[in-house]
Amino acid sequence: MKFQSQINLKQYIKLSYILYYKKAFVIYLTIAGLIMLITSLLFYAGIASTIYKNEPPTFQLILGLFFVFGFPISIYFSAKRNFSSSQRLHEKVEYEFNNENLKMTGESFKTEFNWEKTYKIEELSEWFLIYQNKRVANLIPKCDMTIDQITYLKDIFKSLRILKVKLKK
Repeated sequence: MKFQSQINLKQYIKLSYILYYKKAFVIYLTIAGLIMLITSLLFYAGIASTIYKNEPPTFQLILGLFFVFGFPISIYFSAKRNFSSSQRLHEKVEYEFNNENLKMTGESFKTEFNWEKTYKIEELSEWFLIYQNKRVANLIPKCDMTIDQITYLKDIFKSLRILKVKLKK
């Protein structure tokens, strides 16, 4: 099966947020940040002054602001910087899948790898992520694929017994 795709900045930033906020630790920090932010604001509004025993919660306010607003802002700028610095992400890529390997051909590269050396395959609502190791993944957007192509690809992934494969039902 063959198809072509090109990733744009908006897709890449959205994927960065999804990957970051699916981690339990980040979710816990965000919830803790919201709690600190709300209780600090309630103190400064004079509604819940007994929570902090009349001592201004400056540290909690700053930490809450960082967890709730600082993380998303840093993710945005980091994703934008990474997308800009990696010219291969901008290229139109032709993908060719079969039971033995994946071939990717861009304007400046040609890559072929066997499924045996693949670390993990993960399906998200709008993406297939094919990990080469814990940190490096090939990003394959579903937006340029037909339903038949997605089904065909899922069937290939299901047939691979040597990999960690996480597909949506």
